[in-house]
Amino acid sequence: MIKVSVIITTYNGEKYIEKCINSILNQTLTEFQLIIVNDGSIDETERIIEKFSDKRIEYYLIEHSGHINALNFGLTKCQAKFTSIQDHDDIAIKNKLELQYGLFNSNKELGVIGTSYFVIDESDKVLQKVVLPREDERIKNKLLYRDVICHSGVMYRTNLIRKVGGYKKNI
Repeated sequence: MIKVSVIITTYNGEKYIEKCINSILNQTLTEFQLIIVNDGSIDETERIIEKFSDKRIEYYLIEHSGHINALNFGLTKCQAKFTSIQDHDDIAIKNKLELQYGLFNSNKELGVIGTSYFVIDESDKVLQKVVLPREDERIKNKLLYRDVICHSGVMYRTNLIRKVGGYKKNI
């Protein structure tokens, strides 16, 4: 049973896409669908993606139409109750999906789960740890003046994002 759908969108991501994909394929939670949407890359991104032969991967090459359109295309392919987003230049910690999936199952009222994150350089050296608020009230207060959700790393209930019509282009 697929527990989580993971969407990776990419455009000219040859420099990072292999590490990104491997970070998802090596997750401790293994029952996932990995949807990779190539938004018309003109570099070697496609060749790198096609080297992977894992049955959990669904690869789509679309005409270049922008990040939001690629995300919305990916959403149409999601089969799981939960959807996780991963940008092509990000690396997920090994138990990210398991931790977030566990939180959803322990609290049925959750709709979206974000993450704190590390800023790393090209050799994976940690430059900064960014800790985002975890408590509902702190999140609401901080949202008044800054973004407190790291989109790459977010997991949400698939039905909720579909209910609002997916990602909006003009926000």
